[in-house]
Amino acid sequence: MEDLDTTLGVASSPTLIPRASFLQPECQQEIPALRQWLNATRPEGRGYVFSIIKNNNTPRQSVFDDHAKAAELITAAITRNEDVFVALARFQEGSTGRKSEFAESFLSVWVDIDCGEGKHYKYQDEAIAATQSFCIQCGLPKPSLILNSGGGIHLYWCFDREVDVSQWQPISQDLKALCNSKGFRVDPAVMGDPARVMRVLGSVNYKLADNHRPVEMFHPQSGEINRHDFQSLYALIKAGLPKKLQFLSDLIYPPASKFHLPEKIIEGHRNSTLLGFAGQLRVKGVGQSDIEQQLFATNRTRCTPPLDDDEVLSIAKRYSLGDERKNNANTQAEDKEEDGISELNAKFAWDLNQMNLYNIDTGRYVQKDRFITQYANRLLDVGTPERPRPVQLGTAWLTNQRRRDATRVVMIPGKPESLPDGSVNSWRGFTCDPIPGDVGPFVSLLKRLIPDVTERRYVLSWLAYLVQNPAQKFNVALVVWSSQQGTGKSLLFEMVGNLFDERHFSVVGQEVFSDGFTDWQAHKVFVICDEVSSTDKRIIADRLKGWITASKNNINSKNEPKFSQPNLIKYVFLSNHPDAVYLSDKDRRHYVVEAISQRLSDEEIRVFVYWRQNGGYSALLDYLLKLNTKSFNPTAPAPNSNSKQAMVEDNKSDVERWLDSVLEELTEANKPLISAEGLSTRYSADTNNRCSSKTITGVLRKRGIQRIAKQARFQKGGKVRLYALNDVARFDAMTDKELGLEFQRQVLDRDV
Repeated sequence: MEDLDTTLGVASSPTLIPRASFLQPECQQEIPALRQWLNATRPEGRGYVFSIIKNNNTPRQSVFDDHAKAAELITAAITRNEDVFVALARFQEGSTGRKSEFAESFLSVWVDIDCGEGKHYKYQDEAIAATQSFCIQCGLPKPSLILNSGGGIHLYWCFDREVDVSQWQPISQDLKALCNSKGFRVDPAVMGDPARVMRVLGSVNYKLADNHRPVEMFHPQSGEINRHDFQSLYALIKAGLPKKLQFLSDLIYPPASKFHLPEKIIEGHRNSTLLGFAGQLRVKGVGQSDIEQQLFATNRTRCTPPLDDDEVLSIAKRYSLGDERKNNANTQAEDKEEDGISELNAKFAWDLNQMNLYNIDTGRYVQKDRFITQYANRLLDVGTPERPRPVQLGTAWLTNQRRRDATRVVMIPGKPESLPDGSVNSWRGFTCDPIPGDVGPFVSLLKRLIPDVTERRYVLSWLAYLVQNPAQKFNVALVVWSSQQGTGKSLLFEMVGNLFDERHFSVVGQEVFSDGFTDWQAHKVFVICDEVSSTDKRIIADRLKGWITASKNNINSKNEPKFSQPNLIKYVFLSNHPDAVYLSDKDRRHYVVEAISQRLSDEEIRVFVYWRQNGGYSALLDYLLKLNTKSFNPTAPAPNSNSKQAMVEDNKSDVERWLDSVLEELTEANKPLISAEGLSTRYSADTNNRCSSKTITGVLRKRGIQRIAKQARFQKGGKVRLYALNDVARFDAMTDKELGLEFQRQVLDRDV
């Protein structure tokens, strides 16, 4: 088969036709007349001209009964500057409209290819190149006509005889299926519709208001229009279909007869007829060697004059070469698909437990739409060579059976990323290897920072147990404060934190106490909260309680899916404020250390940093891993300390300090019954400051002072709500009058 480059008279290059020539009809050779085009593409007889009036898009439809009338109607519409189309079917005599049920016969089958911005083919020369590739791949003859539609391309294969609609629909539908299976991007709506209209040769495309373009002939530019033996052409189209589509085609359109091989095959029809014959033999399952022998015999006995044996062999081998290309394409497609899926399996997993997409590299969950967009510019062919189906790589991975699924995401130190039960292990370990070495600078800084031996021993055990058991939950957080900055708190604790992979350690600031996003907690085992202040300390205390004691962390990241993880975070709170963390007398979750307030000198910092960067990390990791921590219990309540008691006092308000003193006094005096109103009055008398009974009630509740169920009634008729510092059951058993008498004996307030 001649290639399209030669047919179109242009050089063999990616640009098959100069783009500028599309808009310059004067550059084209003389094209066949309108009547010749009509005679080649549709049968004589009843038809319809459809035109659209420029500017107001008003449609106009006219009927004709022969091509002379059709040419007259078309010429008139062109003169009126209208978009002009013609139906290519011959319709029933007396039909009342351009409807599919009235279509009777055809002389061609056609393809419409859209070109332009946003289309699969941006330029017409790209569409021409795709046409050439499609014809070669499928063994099809070149189209009889190629038209510039004023923006796209129209292809016509014209028949050697008129065929009725029952024969035309199968070839049109199968051609559409063949185009789709080979990835040849055509307009499917135009194919298979018997009532379809097509733009008329010689008209103008007014679709773009600022760019009117003529409908011109690209091929042939001169000479006769080539017509194809209908049955041979159909055999070639059908032979190119995948077997499944061939089977479906036979079910929908059962073959009416065997392949028609003419007794005499004249010059100009030899190649296409032999190709059609070879295609029909292949459809029947005839082997390659038998196809070759039958084509040689047919050529010798029927072709006038016969083709050379080499040319006949070339025709016969087009199908074997097609099979070889198909097998190679299958292998390449499978390899390509395998590579794409394997690549994403190394980076992502679908968490079946969280029902979310997990990024193994970052340890974060990803929104599906963002994941798909991330790989939208990479296509994966999940179809077959016969029926390509390019899909965005992200979408293909999500629906692929080989997608990596994880039963859950866990964090188990010392285990590999993939676990036998299908889980993904998020643990990334330490940043260095443990190597015995000098840890003197670390120990010296620790002794300098925490002079108290008991407090220093607890802090060191806490840190060592953290390193030895990073997945162990702690019930105690460290609170280390000093009145001065630059004492070395951050230097010491951040060095321990930096032993862990960055996924497992983080330093956060005061903002986390008010921020609704908690992504900083994801996969962490150690978090330092630096520069903690006493702002809204009671509100912060409630949040800290949840962070330390919660069994799970609900991770809320901005623009990412929410998910939950076991809470394995060990917290250290650093501050320069004596009341950094609000603590009550009964606190069990914080171990408080008051660090030295003397600042480190620049030389001391330089020496420490030099040691740290020259083997210090490995030496410290080895030291902490080997430290004896058998006596340390991470789930036990925090031991008390002088520093903690001082912070408890520093967190108290003036009313709390006064009330604690009064309650201690009343307990020692064996006066267990109190009233908020009486305490409020006494506070005003003792301090010359006002304090409401409501404030007193709040402080009593925080200290766990129990309220008696019934009110006390006095002899004068008054009532009051009482609290009991002890022996609550005895007072609850009294009557209201007995309570009144008991309270009056204490003579706490002369007005009561």
